[in-house]
Amino acid sequence: MRAILSLLLVAVMTVGLVGCASSERKTELDAMRMARMQNYKRIAIVCAPRAGADASYAEMILDEVRRMAPSRLGFLDTVDCLSGVAVDIAADPPTADLGAGAADYDGVICLLYEYGAGHVILDMYLVDIKTGEQAWHHRLDSRDENVRYRLGKHGFWTPTTIKRECYGAR
Repeated sequence: MRAILSLLLVAVMTVGLVGCASSERKTELDAMRMARMQNYKRIAIVCAPRAGADASYAEMILDEVRRMAPSRLGFLDTVDCLSGVAVDIAADPPTADLGAGAADYDGVICLLYEYGAGHVILDMYLVDIKTGEQAWHHRLDSRDENVRYRLGKHGFWTPTTIKRECYGAR
């Protein structure tokens, strides 16, 4: 009986500690999301291929983002999907050359895509316009041989992913 009580006590303590740890992590994530909500209310979204990827998919991805952005990211002051922007994909984080228009934004989300070995990947980087530092990163990675279809779906889900993962909005 004593062994069972001891085992139950250890189980309860473990659950309590794990619950507290996950609660602390959630609080930390919520604080980071709240800071992004305050600091990045005006964003530009650009898209570029990684080395070896077909550049013609960039506009298709941005078209899907444009279509979904008003309903998913309407809580932001500005969301502009900009075509034809030069993106330095070799930089860490990637940098977009917005020229004089950079003053209109707090951050730029660079979408970089690649595919191979049955995977289709879309990386999202939120980069601070003033400092050039990465404020957030998220990767959509799917196994799919149909690259065009999957990149279109990734573009479709990008605004929702930004809303939930970057800003913590529901």
